[in-house]
Amino acid sequence: MPKDYTPLHLTKFGDWFFADASGHVFHLDLLEGTLSQVASSVDEYNTLKNQPDKHNDWFLDAFVFRCDREGLHLQPGQCYGWCIHPMIGGRFDFENIQIFPLSVYQSLMGQLLPRWAQLKPGDPIPQITIQSHRPLSGLTLIAGIGLVFILHSALFFVLYRGRAVSHWLLTESNFFLTGLPLLLAFSATVFLLLRSSLLLTAGTVGRALGLFALALLITFFSFWLSLLVPFNLYGT
Repeated sequence: MPKDYTPLHLTKFGDWFFADASGHVFHLDLLEGTLSQVASSVDEYNTLKNQPDKHNDWFLDAFVFRCDREGLHLQPGQCYGWCIHPMIGGRFDFENIQIFPLSVYQSLMGQLLPRWAQLKPGDPIPQITIQSHRPLSGLTLIAGIGLVFILHSALFFVLYRGRAVSHWLLTESNFFLTGLPLLLAFSATVFLLLRSSLLLTAGTVGRALGLFALALLITFFSFWLSLLVPFNLYGT
C-alpha cells in the first residue's frame, strides 16, 4: 500500500477505503481482490457512501444485518470474512461467512488474492478453507439448554426408579444417583454457553466467571425440576 494513502474507513468485511495525497479515494476490496478508485475526492466519497446501492456494493449491509440477527457480533480486532472465498468457488451467502481476527484475515487475503486472480480456466484451485468459531444463535442456545434439561430429567428418572423399584446397587450411591446427572448437565450447559455470544464484551476472565455462574444457576433449576416426576411417583 502506498505510504501516502490515508485510511478513511474500514468495513466490517475488512475492506479499506483510502485517500491519496491528491484526495482521490480508493477501495481495497477483499472480495474482488482489487484496489480501485471510487471517488475523485473525500467529499464525493462521503456523498456516495450514503447512497442505498453503495450500502450493499461497498459495505455488504444485507450480510452485516443478517450476521447481527444470527448472533455473529464482532468484537474489536475482528471482521467478517469468507470460509471459502467466492473467488475460488465459495458460496456468496450467509452460510459461508465466519468471524476472523482482522489482521490475520487481511494478511491472508493479501497473500492469496493475487495468486487466485492469476488462475486460468482449467488451472487447479489452491483452495483453502478457513475455520472459525461461529457463536450459537439465541434460538439454538435455548433449544440446546432445553434438550440438556430433558436428558437430565430422563437420566435422573431412570436412576431414581432404579433405586426405588428395581433396587439397583449403583443407585445406592448418592453421587451416582444425583451427582452424575448434575455433573453431565452442568458440563453440557457450560459447553453451550461458551459456544454462544453471551458476555463477549466482558473479557476472558469476566466472561468465564459469568458463564460459570449462569451455568450453575441453570443446572440448579434443572435439578429441582427433574425431581418433580420421580418424587411424585415413587416418593422421597
